[in-house]
Amino acid sequence: MNLAFRFLCTILPATLPAIDPEGAKELTTTADTPRAVATNLFDFGQATFGWLELLDVPPGDYRLALGEMTNSQGLVCNPFPHSTIRAYTLDFAPTGHLFRVPLPPAPLNLRGYFKDAPAIRIPPQFGIVAPYRFVQILRSPAPLSPANLRRQSVHYPIDLSQSFFHSDNPLLDRLYTLCKHTIHATSFCGIYIDGDRERTPYEGDAYINQLAHYAIDPDPTLARRTLHWLAAHPTWPTEWKQHLILIAWADWLQTGDPRALIRHYETFQRSLLGTTPRRDLVDWPPGERDGFVMVPEDNSVVAAFYVRTLQIMAEIARLVGKPRDAESYRAAARKAHADYLRDYYLPDRKLFRDATTTLHTSLHANALPLALDLAPPEAVSTIARHLEGKGMACSVYFAHYLLEALAKAGRSDLALSLMLAENDRSWRTMLDFGATMTMEAWSPSAKPNLDLNHAWATAPLHFIARRLLGVCAAVPGWRSIELRPCLDTFRFLDAQVPTPRGPVRLTLRNQRLSLSLPVPATLHWRGKVYALGAGEHAFD
Repeated sequence: MNLAFRFLCTILPATLPAIDPEGAKELTTTADTPRAVATNLFDFGQATFGWLELLDVPPGDYRLALGEMTNSQGLVCNPFPHSTIRAYTLDFAPTGHLFRVPLPPAPLNLRGYFKDAPAIRIPPQFGIVAPYRFVQILRSPAPLSPANLRRQSVHYPIDLSQSFFHSDNPLLDRLYTLCKHTIHATSFCGIYIDGDRERTPYEGDAYINQLAHYAIDPDPTLARRTLHWLAAHPTWPTEWKQHLILIAWADWLQTGDPRALIRHYETFQRSLLGTTPRRDLVDWPPGERDGFVMVPEDNSVVAAFYVRTLQIMAEIARLVGKPRDAESYRAAARKAHADYLRDYYLPDRKLFRDATTTLHTSLHANALPLALDLAPPEAVSTIARHLEGKGMACSVYFAHYLLEALAKAGRSDLALSLMLAENDRSWRTMLDFGATMTMEAWSPSAKPNLDLNHAWATAPLHFIARRLLGVCAAVPGWRSIELRPCLDTFRFLDAQVPTPRGPVRLTLRNQRLSLSLPVPATLHWRGKVYALGAGEHAFD
């Protein structure tokens, strides 16, 4: 029997959500100055979203280029014409002591790609902002110095001091910095968006953004504002409707606060009923699906998400005081799981197939049951070996589920090696490309219209915090902690993971693990289990 899912798309205007009564904060700005890397080229080090100010410059006609990248000749430009890498050439005549360089609006920033996924407009007092790192002076009456240039960056007030990661793996340290900066820089809309090309909230993007944000800063208000928005503005992919429930559940686990579950309970119920036609995604762009066989109304990836969201809905119903609903959802989840295993699991191969009419066993069909805890125990090692043979045969979005699957199969070592592999499908690719925020895809060859500021590629933050460092909430709201560090590949490590109750610090030196805990924790370390109180601890 095939599982049917139908979901609702609502068309609503794209104004920034009002400040919620649950503590959401106003956007703010941060100013910085660049360093000169050539006579007429200035580098701010990392791209951010904002505008450029000129201070105390002589009057006259100016032309400058402002953008995210330079080419091999050191010119600010978009080296890949079909991409959405930002580069602007601007002509103007400044006036006064302080002059804001005018930026042209990008048309898609004002409307988005789809009517049911409108672009977010930031508050008008910030004007037009764009992502950029470099400024090149193409014409000016006199030479300029870094003191004449000031960047104003718009962002949500994320506390970056809450977290850090330093290890004897410098490439992993760089990747952590890349992803952490991405979360901060892409918060400029006051809501999680998919990137500058659309500036649109999408549920799947937001879920990964949310988990990555929690890994560096425990403040749940930006994630919760995004949840409120998406509950009112659902987008088009089938799996994105399912991700709304995952976002809500992650909010509950982080905060222990049921208000969002209560507020949107009926919306979650409707998302499980929905409307036709289905628009299954699996992965995006389509070339990243590892040959997944797309069959209408017959899709093991959608089915896996459906089982998991039914399981979560049973818990949500219990938490909001709907015991009859809870029992109904538990029964539906048990039946859906049994149907899922019957339709898609191949017992003789211990693998999952894409659809009931094919024997094709894609990465996606197999990573998801591991990541969502739906696979039979006897299949775990076989699926992990299957995924190892596939490599990173998925997009930067689905890589989150691949990393989760490998970690839950006890293969965090493999997940780490895939993240940093010397090929064109790893985060090393982004670092080598010159990006200072995570990219929308592995490379322009994978997605020619990619941009350089997509937070849906920040899965390494969640993986580092929850799987490598092993810092997880034992109960919703973090009143106690479950610690399962996987640090066999490290000789040195010093890291801090924030929680709503205070930071957890882990230090590894000379095979000695030191911990600082804000609340009681259960530690699993080198085959032993320790019950720990809040405070300082050390283990050999």
